[in-house]
Amino acid sequence: MSTLRTALAEPERPKDLQIRFVTLGGSYVDVTGPGHSSDKHSWTCRGCKETSDCPNQDYLFRIRRDANAHAGLCRAIPLR
Repeated sequence: MSTLRTALAEPERPKDLQIRFVTLGGSYVDVTGPGHSSDKHSWTCRGCKETSDCPNQDYLFRIRRDANAHAGLCRAIPLR
């Protein structure tokens, strides 16, 4: 049981984390950037390692939509 809890534990949060989504496989998609009004946000999946595509930085409202869509499809499991 303790191994399962360790495998499902939330990973460390990046300093500039704005939003975190949980994927279908139990991994996480992190949206990072300086804040709401900036166009320098990006997302990274901690399961399959996919990231924002070109351009890889955008406003939070656009990145949020793309990161959430990826989380709703990704079945990669978290690897430690």
